[in-house]
Amino acid sequence: MKFLYEPAGLAREYAALAINLYTGCTSGCTYCYAPSILHRPPSQFHAAANPRPNILSHLESDLLTLHSGAPSLKHLRSTPVLLCFVCDPYPADSQATTAALRMLSSYRHPVTILTKNPSRCLERDFNLIYDNPSWTLAITLTSISPDATTREPGAEPPFSRIAALKSAYSAGIKTWASFEPIFSRDECLESLTAALPYLHGAAFGLLNHHGQPAVDPLPLMRDISRACTFTPSFKSSFFKGDTHAPR
Repeated sequence: MKFLYEPAGLAREYAALAINLYTGCTSGCTYCYAPSILHRPPSQFHAAANPRPNILSHLESDLLTLHSGAPSLKHLRSTPVLLCFVCDPYPADSQATTAALRMLSSYRHPVTILTKNPSRCLERDFNLIYDNPSWTLAITLTSISPDATTREPGAEPPFSRIAALKSAYSAGIKTWASFEPIFSRDECLESLTAALPYLHGAAFGLLNHHGQPAVDPLPLMRDISRACTFTPSFKSSFFKGDTHAPR
């Protein structure tokens, strides 16, 4: 497989299988690590989100390979595909995402959609997600403070993300959130408190590749555990110490 891939290192904690559909990301996050690992200037990377060349035909080829019956790939056939690590799957024009989801649905392959634009996601692809009970809608939340709009100028505002999460949760769709990167204890816990009633799971990770002081993870982990204890629908969470994680 060439475009479906198995993430390595800490990223694998989020997903054992992933695909990146676009060549850039217009969310414009100031903390984004993608330009550095792709060796592209941030201004260029954030200028446009165009589908990767022939991405749909490559995905079709990879799905044929994955579901061909090869014993070496058996462990991946029920592994959710994460959309996406280095781009948001819902830019202004997300036709490639819808087409990719239809293709994944035709193979009955599980999917996790991770986006900062969940309202677009539900507006455009609600039926696809609803009709696939193994699929998960996930959002990224770094803060619900006004700072979030300056850190993520091209993304949907945080409270709109939470409202979309609530809609998905109320419809019976599995939900999840990435609280990463964590800029401060208070921002993390405020965001978690706001989203927690509509979550089945979450992941947490520190900001530690911008030279900023790290939040002490052990007290924060205890605070997170206490916050989640009395939410019956909340099933699982994990804490990573690095921010090389999805968008």
